[in-house]
Amino acid sequence: MQITESTQPEPIDVRRIRLVAPAGACAVVSEFRTADQVLARWIDHERGGKTRRQFSFEITFVDGYTFCGCYEFWRGARRRPSLTRFVRALFHAPGAADLARYAIDTV
Repeated sequence: MQITESTQPEPIDVRRIRLVAPAGACAVVSEFRTADQVLARWIDHERGGKTRRQFSFEITFVDGYTFCGCYEFWRGARRRPSLTRFVRALFHAPGAADLARYAIDTV
């Protein structure tokens, strides 16, 4: 039996995800699943109709790379808030830097 080395490098995991709500609330978590749960709770606590909310995020990976941005969510949207889907789309967007080596949890 012959063992071959994988040409795919080991994915680089998340160290922390910092979320900031429009009202100033802040949460620091260590995985995307938990970040999505925090966003869902923040949205559930909002009152009113179809309101747009923009959350800031900062994702720091184990190798020190930091990815920052804003995630916009509409209160009346059918989908639950998913920072995971949003970041994955940014990482795989045409013309984006090669970020494939960074681990983004599946939804």
